[in-house]
Amino acid sequence: DDQYYLIDLVESSFNIFLESEFSVHKDYGKQYHKMSDAMMQKSIVGLYEKIDKNLKFRFMEKFDNLEIFINNTIERYAGLFFPMESLSKNVIFITANEVMSVEEGRILVHEMGHDFEFENAKKNGVTSIWNGIVRTIYPEVCSSFFEYAYINYLIENNIYKEDAMILKRRYLNQIYYFLSYLLIIFNHRNLNIDPEFNIKLENKEIVDYANSILEMMNSSDDLFEIDDKLNFRTPFVYGIGKLIAIYVYDAYKNNSKEFLSNFKKSLLEYKDKGMDAFSHLGITYDSLIEGKVLKRALTECK
Repeated sequence: DDQYYLIDLVESSFNIFLESEFSVHKDYGKQYHKMSDAMMQKSIVGLYEKIDKNLKFRFMEKFDNLEIFINNTIERYAGLFFPMESLSKNVIFITANEVMSVEEGRILVHEMGHDFEFENAKKNGVTSIWNGIVRTIYPEVCSSFFEYAYINYLIENNIYKEDAMILKRRYLNQIYYFLSYLLIIFNHRNLNIDPEFNIKLENKEIVDYANSILEMMNSSDDLFEIDDKLNFRTPFVYGIGKLIAIYVYDAYKNNSKEFLSNFKKSLLEYKDKGMDAFSHLGITYDSLIEGKVLKRALTECK
């Protein structure tokens, strides 16, 4: 329904990355420093106490109820969130290295963001929550907001600041790549989406265009070839979700007192109102296309 707005948004945001000369290679090969379990939990609690102390108690409750697990067999995912509405439980799996770091903290806060959205919906009498939000492009906004807020909390409080800056650039790097995939998707005249939500790069014209995008980004990724596939849903859900989350965070910083109630309203309404739901936070397609907040985030990362 919003394809023309989305095309403008993707093109303008991608151009902002280009104009900022954002480097996709800046942190190539860098490793995070060791972070103890206790320090990781303390840093997450510190963030929650700033946003809403109830989040801290919810976090502690999930540990007490054994709803958070380390699971390194989930392959393509850093973390997974499983809502079990009939049991009133939301189970979280995260992957973890033998030595913890800010990366595990980022993953855990992201998945806890899903828990926040589902609890908010449940408290407001919403049932079959996933069925309502899965058909939108916004189910990663909430989780990405908490992830981005955690990264900035670490930076602002000088907690593993060097590692947190790497996290922030990698967060932006993900958006950059998702935007590039969306440009390629929009370049298709006819979208044939298979049952796994993949589209095929079917001809030389599309492949040449896709590779020209990689060239603009100065990416060292392997070039696309005919019959390569791109997932249709992932870049929308994560690319647009992570991008909007930057603006949600800006709304939080500008008006922390009213933020939580406005954010909760937006999360309840987006399945019906789409982007208009985020107007409670002052976020519109026009403000996203203008890109002031994204430009500032990219400048901060330099």
